[in-house]
Amino acid sequence: MAEPSILKDHQSEAQIYIERVSIGALVVVVLFGLLLARVGYLQFVRYDAFVTRSISVSPMTFPHFMMRVLIAEQLYRAWSINRMHPYHK
Repeated sequence: MAEPSILKDHQSEAQIYIERVSIGALVVVVLFGLLLARVGYLQFVRYDAFVTRSISVSPMTFPHFMMRVLIAEQLYRAWSINRMHPYHK
């Protein structure tokens, strides 16, 4: 059995790992902060733009599960029309 020619330094590997994890955590915190800042901006500064962006399928009120089915059906219908599928005929 041959011995490895290079002995690994576990402390330096641990230090590199800690540095990489710290950088990754910093990136996650910065991105999450930017996301929260954007949502806060939309809610407090541009409240009207944040609220008025909604989908209206019908003036009637439907349960959430039925709206999922209706939207899925409309997406399938649009896809089939684009593909020249005979669904819409």
